[in-house]
Amino acid sequence: MKSGQFNSKKSQIRGTREKEAPKSTNWDRVVYLSLLTIAIVALIYFVGKANLFVSGDGRIVTNQLEVRSPSDIRIQKIYVQPGDSVLKSDTLFQFTFLEWNQTIDSLDNLKKRILQYQDDLDKVQGDLRLKQKELDQARSELIYYQDRLEMVKREIRLGVASVSDLKSIEDRLVSLRTKVENSNEQASLIRQQRNRLQALIADPYANEGSEALKKVQTMKMIFSSPVEGVVTAVHKNDTELGLKSERVITILSENTNLKVQAIFDQEDGKHLNIGDKMNVSFDNGQKSSGIITDIYAAESVVDRPSSSSNNALKFSIQLIAELKPENAQELKTWKANNKMGVTVTKTVF
Repeated sequence: MKSGQFNSKKSQIRGTREKEAPKSTNWDRVVYLSLLTIAIVALIYFVGKANLFVSGDGRIVTNQLEVRSPSDIRIQKIYVQPGDSVLKSDTLFQFTFLEWNQTIDSLDNLKKRILQYQDDLDKVQGDLRLKQKELDQARSELIYYQDRLEMVKREIRLGVASVSDLKSIEDRLVSLRTKVENSNEQASLIRQQRNRLQALIADPYANEGSEALKKVQTMKMIFSSPVEGVVTAVHKNDTELGLKSERVITILSENTNLKVQAIFDQEDGKHLNIGDKMNVSFDNGQKSSGIITDIYAAESVVDRPSSSSNNALKFSIQLIAELKPENAQELKTWKANNKMGVTVTKTVF
């Protein structure tokens, strides 16, 4: 067999190209870098905060007016509530002195009796109207039967009526006269009762025998606001006792000077100066600003740990900075947030 009969071709090596394997995520590296980033940011924050800012916590201090009991008193009625605005001379509360309480109680009992008198009078007036109506009806019947009696007497003479008819009318007249007489007496008694009740209502002190009761209305005293401002607290309730000098109402005067007292560490003192402007942040997130007016030391006592063999006390020095509002607008903000805690900060540079 000839070689030409074969269709020979060059040999070829066939195959497939291998694809590159996908890169896998190195989660350990990701977690490590994330934690490292967080740590670096936290370090920068705390280092920056410690070196670029001074910060202190504090509160607003106000010289609010405290309305106190002038003596041992009983509060009769409170006329204001926290948040109410008051003008000078507005009524704050009504009160009586405790030594008047017995008289006041007598007055209250008397008022209850007057109300009962009025109820009794209304009932008596109703009874009197009914009795008067009954009396008027009996009188009308009496007049009718008196006229009827004269007519029957004429009819007897004419032979039209009998003696028994006359007897019946005379008996009816006797009954009606008795009824009218009794009704008159009953109506008179009811009128007397009515007049007595009317007199008691008109002069309720007549039977009390006490001049103090006649003057009791003048014993109720009114306490008026000495200033214009806003009521921030009410410490007593209606009918409650108030001993001498106890707080009753607290008022934030329109002319009240507010200030912030903030506590700083001793080492922050080198960055604080009278006249410095400070950033003020209230606990509710509202921002403001103030000016340092005074700086002084405050000594605080701290107990040593109980595990220490030395029972002596450890003293630490802190600084208190007092601030005033930067302007009238800030003063308004401070007044609106006078019960909030504050944070005071300042940049070092």
